[in-house]
Amino acid sequence: MRIPPPATLPESEMTDVLRPVLLHTSALGAMVWRENSGLYYTPSANGFRRVRASIPGCADIVGLVSVPVARLVSLGIPRIGAFLAIEAKTSTGRLRDSQIEFRSGVEQRDGLYLVARRPEDVDRALQGMLG
Repeated sequence: MRIPPPATLPESEMTDVLRPVLLHTSALGAMVWRENSGLYYTPSANGFRRVRASIPGCADIVGLVSVPVARLVSLGIPRIGAFLAIEAKTSTGRLRDSQIEFRSGVEQRDGLYLVARRPEDVDRALQGMLG
């Protein structure tokens, strides 16, 4: 038996905080977006189906910001995680305009973006970074 979604969603106090924080963080130069996580229901041919979005416990807002290396060193941080975006494409697949715009935003903030047409493309791009 499939369980349909609620007819209306309860108003959340998060709505009053989320949008201003998102807009302010973006205005500071970070590339951020709302990351929905959890379980939701979507219409299907057989009623509704469950869909898991993101990973459990994911933050409401995710993104990336460029941090100067000198600042990290002054904080005693020898390594940090970097935002990684991999677009999987076939050998003839092309990036859509929205994907080109997303890539530009990632690269402008010193994130890692690559198009992988096969697993070996990831090896080449990340050589020496992992491990």
